[in-house]
Amino acid sequence: MTPEIVTWKASSHSKVECVECHVTTTEKLLSPDRSLMKEVSSNYQKTYLLPISLKETIPSSKCTRCHSQKRHVSPSGDLIIPHAKHAKKKIGCSECHRGVAHGNIATRQMTIDGNFARWTPAYGKDQMTGSNTGLAMAACIECHNTKKVTTDCEACHREIVKPEDHKTPEWMSRHGNLARENINGCDRCHSVTSVFEVTNISDPVINYVQTNSLCWGCHQKRPASHSGNWADEHSVKAKADPDSCRACHSRTRPLKGFKGADTFCMGCHRGKHLNFNRALHPVPLTGGGKPGEMCGKCHSLAVCGKCHFNLRNSKN
Repeated sequence: MTPEIVTWKASSHSKVECVECHVTTTEKLLSPDRSLMKEVSSNYQKTYLLPISLKETIPSSKCTRCHSQKRHVSPSGDLIIPHAKHAKKKIGCSECHRGVAHGNIATRQMTIDGNFARWTPAYGKDQMTGSNTGLAMAACIECHNTKKVTTDCEACHREIVKPEDHKTPEWMSRHGNLARENINGCDRCHSVTSVFEVTNISDPVINYVQTNSLCWGCHQKRPASHSGNWADEHSVKAKADPDSCRACHSRTRPLKGFKGADTFCMGCHRGKHLNFNRALHPVPLTGGGKPGEMCGKCHSLAVCGKCHFNLRNSKN
């Protein structure tokens, strides 16, 4: 029990005796088939299994002897936590606070190797960081989604602090390039909207966009810049910054489950004109020329217009 003892001593509950949480009655303590007697026997016979974990959930009644359910904010003051609402929904204290006394060392399998010699008071203290004792925001989001509760930031955070670069007028037009510079920086806040879908995209930023609902929730919508003669002008933009296109569009036919735009590059650029020979075309074609009304004398403007914007708007 050395790991459990040194982590407990380094916890905020170090003044609370073990039996206050782990033993309910004297009968259970002395029962030959339960608790203390069984653990003593396992210790001497070396028949215990690692990691040591709770067989029963600590009841909330143990916590409410000291803690009020009327609390609405965290000690830091940032988080809005209506404990009474959680209790009303039968969500026990330990579901969110299971790491408060021992840093979740059992769940993290920190003792599974049986090396108890390293569990000094200093090592135990190192295990009691906020990331080990607290609840990750992803767990909150997962629970809220399961129970169909709002996941709006304002519902849980008293203050939403945006990074400085998010406050500039050009943020939306620049955020893609900034993501390329530091995608891990984006993930610090936006990991909670990752849906963890597997893609065949090797580019880490494009893969992130396609597996994060916050990203593709916007990227499925046609942007304002794609209006007017965009179809005729997009090649210039694409050559200048192809990565910006790939954030929404797949180069080849999208895989099932693709979360970007339905239009893909090869749908027009190779599929319709594969093996096309300009020299054999009966009417001379100049490089880079755009289709015009003359094309309609031989070609169906309805078909060509699916890709060529000026034909799509033609009355003929």
